[in-house]
Amino acid sequence: MPWIITSILLNNRTISLRACAMQMYGFLAFTSSEFLLLSAMAYDRYIAICDPLHYYLTMNKRFCVSFAASCWLLGFADTFPHAWFIFKACYCGSNRLNHFFCDLTALLKISCSDTYSIERITYVEGAFLGFGPFLLTVTSYIFIINTILTIHSIKLLKGLYQ
Repeated sequence: MPWIITSILLNNRTISLRACAMQMYGFLAFTSSEFLLLSAMAYDRYIAICDPLHYYLTMNKRFCVSFAASCWLLGFADTFPHAWFIFKACYCGSNRLNHFFCDLTALLKISCSDTYSIERITYVEGAFLGFGPFLLTVTSYIFIINTILTIHSIKLLKGLYQ
């Protein structure tokens, strides 16, 4: 946010390659970590609703800390190939972008290097970190809804025994 404010006030929307790499790495790493943490939270809700008597055994402090740490580590490790590509790629002409937000597509456009490998990595990681957590979250909520719908209400049970 400070970079955006500074660039607007100074009317200078260029960003250096190093700042671009740092900004892009931070954005992608935190986004990846958030996707994974949302799936972890969905699993927590699944255990709390579908298996409430074993919740404290399953979701103990050690498990929660290791689960959250693995989400953060995987999110930050997943983004590393993109940052590595930015620093190893050759760029045609200037190494300054006319953007205030750095994006991988803008860097791929000005790169003279072969971008095939980083594009494939981006597609594979996008499928893994986009579709994977989404599928896990939807699956856990399907089980939660199924569990809620199978709970018999007191009125129904009273009607059966009268």
